[in-house]
Amino acid sequence: MFIKSIITGSVITAILISVLVATRLLKTETEVQDLLLYEVEQVTMSPPPEPPIEEEEQIEEEELLETLHQELAPIPALDLLADASIDSTPLPLTTASFDPQLSVSPFEIDREPADLPVAKVTSRPKSRPVKKRATSKPRTTPKPRPTPPREKLKSSYSPSELDRKPRELRKGSFTWPSGARGTSGTVKLLLEISTSGRVRVLSVSSSTDPKLNSAAKRVASNSRYTAPTYRGKPVKTKFYKTYHLKKPRR
Repeated sequence: MFIKSIITGSVITAILISVLVATRLLKTETEVQDLLLYEVEQVTMSPPPEPPIEEEEQIEEEELLETLHQELAPIPALDLLADASIDSTPLPLTTASFDPQLSVSPFEIDREPADLPVAKVTSRPKSRPVKKRATSKPRTTPKPRPTPPREKLKSSYSPSELDRKPRELRKGSFTWPSGARGTSGTVKLLLEISTSGRVRVLSVSSSTDPKLNSAAKRVASNSRYTAPTYRGKPVKTKFYKTYHLKKPRR
């Protein structure tokens, strides 16, 4: 127990010493600087003297003043009334007396009153007779121009005369004839397209096999075209068309 008390006492003293040392180190010494006062002397300076004027400048100024005095000489007074002579006759002095008690009637006039002014009547100038204008000739109405006769439409037109070539909208089908030779052939037909676009076969122009004519006619008649027009009006047209037929493969 005694040893423990000694150890604790030494520890406490060491802590106290360290605290004292730390407080001494944390203290900052503040030095107060002394203020120095100086006495300032005020000195007043007199203005500098004016620079001396050179003699030449003074001479020039005097010469200028003399010339000015000579130019501005006094003008002699003009005595206009001394030699003036007035040659005029004096007017006699007249005196007139007026009696303020004299009665005067404002209606008594020595002279007769003047005649009243008469207004002059200005005569109006006579109106000149109005000349009648010569009657103009009756205007003739222009005759209407004869309208050109309407162009008669033909029964049918060629494709070159139409507004545009008819376009095929639908192509007809066919069956290969049993007695036809080979596997292909061509048939040239003369067709007529109506105003509604329907096709009518007019004749057979040429054919590689006569047995293919019926099949080519069936293809043409089942086809449809756009309506042919001439100057915007639907018309009929005729043209040749060649059909290339092939035997279908099984």
